[in-house]
Amino acid sequence: MRNVIGALLGIYGAILTLMGLVGDQELDKTGDVNANLWAGLALLVTAAIFLAWARLRPLQVPG
Repeated sequence: MRNVIGALLGIYGAILTLMGLVGDQELDKTGDVNANLWAGLALLVTAAIFLAWARLRPLQVPG
């Protein structure tokens, strides 16, 4: 489950980061903050945490 969540957050984060870099930033609507860029970077960091968590502490099925 952590892999799926991490992958989805990574995909959305990459899309938002690219839109923040190359898209229309509309800074007047967000108070001179590139909201897509910062939200995308936050999602990429969160995705990295989820994927690292899944790799470093894998679930073990008792049996």
